[in-house]
Amino acid sequence: MLIFLTGASGSLGRNALLYLLEQDASVQIRALSRSDNAGKAILTAAGNHSKRVQIVSGDLDDEDALRTGMEGCQAVVHMAAKVGDVGILPDFLHANVVGTRNMLTAARKAGVHKFVHVSSFVVLAKHHDLAAGPKPYPYTADNPIPPPTTERPPAHTDLIPDWAPYSKSKALAEELVLNAHTTDSNAKLIACSLRIGWLWSANEAVLLPRLIDVVNNPGWSILPRTWPNATCHMQNACEAIWCALQHGRQGVAYEIADPQGPMYMESWAPRLVALATGMPEVKPPSEAWRMKIGWMWPMIGLMDYMPQSLKWPKSWYTAMTRQALALLYWDFRLDTTRAKEEIRYVGRVGWEEGCEEVKIHRLGIEQ
Repeated sequence: MLIFLTGASGSLGRNALLYLLEQDASVQIRALSRSDNAGKAILTAAGNHSKRVQIVSGDLDDEDALRTGMEGCQAVVHMAAKVGDVGILPDFLHANVVGTRNMLTAARKAGVHKFVHVSSFVVLAKHHDLAAGPKPYPYTADNPIPPPTTERPPAHTDLIPDWAPYSKSKALAEELVLNAHTTDSNAKLIACSLRIGWLWSANEAVLLPRLIDVVNNPGWSILPRTWPNATCHMQNACEAIWCALQHGRQGVAYEIADPQGPMYMESWAPRLVALATGMPEVKPPSEAWRMKIGWMWPMIGLMDYMPQSLKWPKSWYTAMTRQALALLYWDFRLDTTRAKEEIRYVGRVGWEEGCEEVKIHRLGIEQ
């Protein structure tokens, strides 16, 4: 199988590249690379399998590079995206929506059979009215939280506020993928999407640095009660990509999360940070000191603009945006039922096993 990858130099991309190469000796990869350094990182990630990897220089706006890269390919895995909670909507739209449209167009022209789009749990913003304000966590021991479900309110992607550019752009990009069959009824392209939970692992380089800032922020001790989160270990995300390449169905979004189910961020984040850094584990926020989310939200709205106007330490603002906190104060849990039934996803790495891996990785570095 010849597979064209985008985003192969990123945290998930490097792991997915190696995972795919290890699944089948017949797998060959063409990887889009925006720079020489990115290309070197991709080949390094391939390890002993680097001879089965070809670097294609270019980006998502380079029609010639996409055509060359996809020629003769049976499948495409599109992981490249602009990620973050700070920035302006046009930049996110260009990278995530226009880039995905360019990828789909090139895939159709090249006669690609399978298109796997790596999305995110953030697209669930389309099922919530973010502009109306956050939803306080409503459950107690006497009124337990219901299980996550894919039976959600109607989607309204156009109503996602511009202050949530990552969520909005990823939701719009996913819609392009899920509706790909309506664009050209004669095309043989099968396009599906993977909604990945909070991605983590020993060698993950996006979430962990942010969590370190968050749990050491003075505001941590008064953090309002959050909804549980769906985490996804890097290996589980890689497994899902391989499963989708084999069994993914046209127009389906598969939700991918760890087997233990959703957990509270104020519980799992301090432990992950402690294991990764060797620092003492920060205590969860005290129930007696928690701020009400209705009081906190207006202040966060102001902080969306403060990093551009004040020269304060950048770490003070990590995740202190409406885009970031929206992921904690609305229900963004994932349901893996369809992924397990249709693409045979298992999720082999659980929370405890992943935590042990993080600890071993840190100890290896320290030695």
